[in-house]
Amino acid sequence: MKNEQGAALVESAFIISLLQMLAIGAVEWGFASREYLGVAAASRVGPMRPPCGSNRSRSDGARPQGGATPAPSCSRFTTAISDTCLVHRFAHTLTGWLTSHSGRHQSGPLISMAYLPTDISKAPTRTAEMKPTHNHNEKGASLVEFAIVMPVLFMILIGIMELGIGFKDLLGASQATREGVRIAAFAGNDPDADCAVLQGIAPFLSTYIDDLDRVEIYQASQNGSQILSKTNIYTFTTGDPTECTDWVSTIQWPSTSRQATVGSQPLDIVGVRIRLEHTWITQFPPFNGSYMIDEAEITRVEPEAFQ
Repeated sequence: MKNEQGAALVESAFIISLLQMLAIGAVEWGFASREYLGVAAASRVGPMRPPCGSNRSRSDGARPQGGATPAPSCSRFTTAISDTCLVHRFAHTLTGWLTSHSGRHQSGPLISMAYLPTDISKAPTRTAEMKPTHNHNEKGASLVEFAIVMPVLFMILIGIMELGIGFKDLLGASQATREGVRIAAFAGNDPDADCAVLQGIAPFLSTYIDDLDRVEIYQASQNGSQILSKTNIYTFTTGDPTECTDWVSTIQWPSTSRQATVGSQPLDIVGVRIRLEHTWITQFPPFNGSYMIDEAEITRVEPEAFQ
């Protein structure tokens, strides 16, 4: 059916969009985690590094092969000024990591060791020049990012909920329509054919009975269009929907006049239309107000006799 194909296409589009968002998020978080772990590894000076006092540089002053910057020697520093050694070690580790992870800096290290202090008297101290600083702007930036992202996520969640409920009502009306037209084709020109249709679709409409606008049982032309002058309209008021007396009817196409005999005249084409008003739950723009669900199916009456 065309309505089923449209619903399946829309559902597929939503699923593909969600998968794309998940894939993009995984890629972005993967790159961010890699950068974070690299900087964190460069900022740690642990037991894996040679202790201050050991000298791994070559005695002849030559650079190692491959152009890599040798690990700085800390043998001339004492324990009292070991902060300078830590600075050299941090810069060396960070330079190697950035050089190996950046394709734009293949000519050499990003940080030159010439800019690091070599004079002990100029070495920064923890208490004076190396006091930890706290950037208060980061908190404000986080709040701004949260304020931008949260409404978008909120609208996405509302959209998923509203569209999901809307599709549920659409599929319920479509299923009731298919069941009704099947019963109408089988009942043929029976006097209680329309009543059988109403009793057959009532279980499918029990959840939406308060939003039901009307049910139409009509004759369709050979090209499938509805003939308005041969349309029976049924409106439910109160009571039990399985009781035909609780429906207000407007009869223009009696069931006994339907062509169900194979002969000189073609069999009639019967159709069932259900109009259901769906009201949005949250009433949050753009999901405000309501819209009309209009589902219709047609089929040819089953032959009951042959001339």
